[in-house]
Amino acid sequence: MVRCTGFVGFVALFIVVSTGAAIAGESYSSWGDISTEMEIRLDQAASKYADGDVQGAKDSVNDAYFGFYEKMGFERTVMEYISGKRVSLVEYIFSDIKKQMTRNEPKDAVLRELARLKVLLREDADQLDGKTDGAPAEVEDFIMPTAEELAAFDAAVSTEGLTPEEFEQRKIEYIREQRRLKEGK
Repeated sequence: MVRCTGFVGFVALFIVVSTGAAIAGESYSSWGDISTEMEIRLDQAASKYADGDVQGAKDSVNDAYFGFYEKMGFERTVMEYISGKRVSLVEYIFSDIKKQMTRNEPKDAVLRELARLKVLLREDADQLDGKTDGAPAEVEDFIMPTAEELAAFDAAVSTEGLTPEEFEQRKIEYIREQRRLKEGK
């Protein structure tokens, strides 16, 4: 398996990201940055779905897929440096999530698939950025929030001007604290 690290990784990242970034008007310095943008859109999809906004949730999934996975070259680079099988899996999950939303599947099932997709995208970004040896990343901080936890968090920070990174970190901390309180720890 060929890994996208070192000079080759830098060149691939520069060519693909600078071309896509020029179109999008944004600048990204790593595949991790692009993964973070997709994660933000997938979190928005989760919140919208939890609130009953199916079309808004599907639009957010489409934004992650078309606006970043395809447009920024993430898909093409994963296919070239990781595997076509991985691309097929990720594309299937993107599609299946939207189908589940259309069928009004239970919120927990849809949120679980969104979280699974985020983990796969982060693993791919880490591998492309040379942060892993090609093995799946450990997911010790992986948290599957319930719809209620997402709604409570959104209400708690809706008026704060957080960066995407601050938002994600605060969300994890908030959910962990709420779970500790529920368990009486």
